[in-house]
Amino acid sequence: MKNRIRIKDIAERAQVSRGTVDRVLHNRGNVAPEIKQRILEVLEELNYERNIIASTLAYNRLLRIAILLPDYSDDPFWEEPKNGIEMALKSVEHYGVTVSYYLFDQDDTQSFMNQTEQLLQDAPDAILLAPDFFNESMVFLEKCQQRGIPYMQINTHLARKESCNLGYIGQDTYQSGVLAGRLLSYLIPPESTVGVLHLEKGLPNAHHLIEKEKGFRDFFARHNNGKTKVVQLAFSPFGERQELFDFLDQNLLSVIDIRGLMVTTSRIFLLAEYLQERAMDHISLVGFDLIEKNIQLLEEGKIQFLINQNPFKQGYYGIMNIVEHLIKKSEAESMRMLPLDIAVKENIHYYVKATRDLRVVV
Repeated sequence: MKNRIRIKDIAERAQVSRGTVDRVLHNRGNVAPEIKQRILEVLEELNYERNIIASTLAYNRLLRIAILLPDYSDDPFWEEPKNGIEMALKSVEHYGVTVSYYLFDQDDTQSFMNQTEQLLQDAPDAILLAPDFFNESMVFLEKCQQRGIPYMQINTHLARKESCNLGYIGQDTYQSGVLAGRLLSYLIPPESTVGVLHLEKGLPNAHHLIEKEKGFRDFFARHNNGKTKVVQLAFSPFGERQELFDFLDQNLLSVIDIRGLMVTTSRIFLLAEYLQERAMDHISLVGFDLIEKNIQLLEEGKIQFLINQNPFKQGYYGIMNIVEHLIKKSEAESMRMLPLDIAVKENIHYYVKATRDLRVVV
């Protein structure tokens, strides 16, 4: 393992100030050519990956990465990819990597389109995105290909065989649905009914949720000779809490012998709160993502299983893979499927601690 080279070490060897070294490393100008060359030579002597940094500086440019994500102020799930991105930036800041965020409303395709238009106008060097809306994302990625802008996908994988597609980092959404089905099968009678609840606007355009439901249905089609019935409940548009509860009163209560439910997004806490109010504790729940409200209800036994999709790592490895491809010119994994961790109330504190530790060391 290489020893970490400090700016202090470079400055002493080159007989310049730390500020001068910092300006060279981050391409901030105001450095005489002969001093800049001396610093680059010291970088090479100290094995500071001089070729990478020097080639970046030679073209007098930074690597500008655009981040296209749902607005994390609307959905706390998206705070974790952002935290991963920020952690990765600390590791690669000496390469001159900068990011700009383009946040969209995940229930509004027009918001997504507006942000992609602005992003393309700003002409970044690379893009890290969660392509939530299938149709609009396919159009956007085609424009990226036409402009030669490389991109990395997280959370939702749109298979595109083209030169600008650097790959995908995230969960296997089909297998996450299969896993949710298997977990529910441990909790319900063999010939009962289970449900899939989508809390998403524009479901037909949500490729990742459709794949998740397909995996869930396929599991039960194969399990117990297909005797478990699967029903779909889709609430669209996503509105206020009481509107959802009214919808469930009208649609869930009429489902005969329903004993288990999967929510395909991170909002399973809403369903758990509804079942708690209606005293329907005979229905078991499997959901996704370790957000605060979900964790609390898991600890209380109102949710039986949570599947952790590792969003922090999605953001972190997304940035690191772009740097590997575009700056280091080395091979990086084009498909990195992250593990689907199963959290229950007995082990949830481990996952909370592990996530907290990730923010220090990945």
